Amino acid sequence: MDRLWSRTVIRAWYRDKNGKERQDQFEGHLQFLRPDQLLLTFDKVGNTYAALGCNQQKYWWIEKGQEGGGKAYVGDTAKATPERIAELGLPVHPLNFVELLGITPLPEEDAADGETKAEWSPDGQHLVVTAPGRLGQRRLWLDPVRHIPLRVDLLDTGGEVAISATLEPRKYQFVAVRSPRDDWTPVVPGELEAVQQSDGLRVRMTLFDPETAGSKPKPTVFDLDRLLKILEVQQVIPLDPREAAPAAPAAAVDSVPATARK
Repeated sequence: MDRLWSRTVIRAWYRDKNGKERQDQFEGHLQFLRPDQLLLTFDKVGNTYAALGCNQQKYWWIEKGQEGGGKAYVGDTAKATPERIAELGLPVHPLNFVELLGITPLPEEDAADGETKAEWSPDGQHLVVTAPGRLGQRRLWLDPVRHIPLRVDLLDTGGEVAISATLEPRKYQFVAVRSPRDDWTPVVPGELEAVQQSDGLRVRMTLFDPETAGSKPKPTVFDLDRLLKILEVQQVIPLDPREAAPAAPAAAVDSVPATARK
């Protein structure tokens, strides 16, 4: 699929800055245009409280203030690295979030990059494919009959699982398309549950009415300037090191506060 639009319900379990376990629930929309445009909104009672997204140039996390004065944490897509994302306090790069859904393409069968391999799981129940991802390796556990992902692992630079998502096989659903093909209709997971052990974050996302029509999503939704205006953002915080004078070292930028991870 080169695009996807869906209504969502997101429930998150996390630890606050005092280490106390909390949970919250939001409605929203997931909008994606291949290869690098994403917007996931977090809404309550028709109001958008936060947004995670990216386009060709930037990626962002936006928090709308309770009385206006929202904040946006913005980074350069070209400068994103796994280490940088971890320093910022963001649980996952926006495009890595799409990879957890298992809807991005795998390399062609004859790819000779030496980084792609397929093998059976130790119990012989799954076909396990390891392949390059956006910011590192990804590992997909596939149903050997339906070839749908049942689990997706994103690996860190050391090959360890950084974040993992379980996809409920019984809740896969067909995607409404404008011009369906007789031999294939796309499906997406109706529910995924992602876990990041390092900070105790757990997210369950349910998708409703997914479609890939020509009019959804509209390219304008990935316009960062437009989004900042709609959400009344008054403070933009750069996520990349500031440019410094030639004689001085680059100044470090503070990490994103823990509240940004909600």
